[in-house]
Amino acid sequence: MSNMDWNNTDRGVSYALQMETPCTELHTFVSGDATHIHLPLDKAGFAKGRMEYTPKYALSKFTRTQVYNGLAQVARRAAAHFGGASALPTKAGKDAAIHILTSEWEVASGKNKGRKVNLAMHALGVARRADKAAAANAALAAAQAEGTAYIANGIKLKDGGMRVFVSRDKAAKAWVRANHPLKGEWWTDKANKAKWVAKGETKVSLAPKE
Repeated sequence: MSNMDWNNTDRGVSYALQMETPCTELHTFVSGDATHIHLPLDKAGFAKGRMEYTPKYALSKFTRTQVYNGLAQVARRAAAHFGGASALPTKAGKDAAIHILTSEWEVASGKNKGRKVNLAMHALGVARRADKAAAANAALAAAQAEGTAYIANGIKLKDGGMRVFVSRDKAAKAWVRANHPLKGEWWTDKANKAKWVAKGETKVSLAPKE
């Protein structure tokens, strides 16, 4: 396997693009005859069909069997969250692994529209967003139940109801985002960022407890 400097990984691009190099390394490994591979991926998560980088890109050792089984789980998780991945093979083995690692998907929207990425990684990106949304909804529900959720002046939902935030900080920043001249790019105003956040904190209050 190649001697990668994983610290140069661009974490600012889409999940599918972040996983291009691990997929390339896995494909080279699967196509060869090496008995194991070292990658900066969470080993427990991979066994459950998740591909996530380890803290500080610490390397984990994977045997060939672990790679085959992990990729089969990746295919199952991908298919569960994205219809376009339903045909990916879910039986562990070399041929299935190669299929998973070489199947592509053309991105249909966003800044990467028209770009071809690995199908399974695109699907896992969808799964990650779903997981994140579910976790955020659970955290918000808990905050509302505990009476620690916040609202911000003038920040409403499409139906006219007040938007509720999981914390004072998020509510304050939402007010800043809505009122700063730069809107969504407000954080680039480094000279006045602290002042705006402080002002935002005066525009929030505890949400009614549910």
